Amino acid sequence: MSNSKLKLRSPLIVAIAYVVAASAGGIFFGLETWVQNVLDPATKALNEDHLFEFLFGCTLLGAAVCVVVELTLITPLLFGFQQYRWVWLNGLTGALIGFMLGALPALLITSRSSADGTSELLGYYSGGHLTLAGWRHAISSALLIGPIGVICAVVFRVIAVRSCPDSEK
Repeated sequence: MSNSKLKLRSPLIVAIAYVVAASAGGIFFGLETWVQNVLDPATKALNEDHLFEFLFGCTLLGAAVCVVVELTLITPLLFGFQQYRWVWLNGLTGALIGFMLGALPALLITSRSSADGTSELLGYYSGGHLTLAGWRHAISSALLIGPIGVICAVVFRVIAVRSCPDSEK
């Protein structure tokens, strides 16, 4: 089996890539939250005096979640890649993995959050099951969170991974 032509850079550069990728994901989450606050009339109730603090908190929360995901789920993949140089793990599959790591939990959480009466009131649930509107809401939530994983994966790939010539294999 052939080895990948990609190779991780030095551990210092990989550590920097962890921080920068998580920061990029957090910033994107903060921007998504801001855009949602501007466009969605239901969220306009947020006090504009505290909007900056709220968005800064969302950015920090997003970055923290990205770091936890990187350390717990991506690091074992990187150790495997470093040792076996899997040819299937490249920028495209990394972005797909990033999207899935963002979208699937969001889909599961949104589709299972019927404990409060609000979901029933909005028509997302009927008799304990998701309605079409509920599935649309769950999928749109997943599609909002999934790109955060893609951004983290792409930023990490650009910083921490390099192509190596055939002579370095």
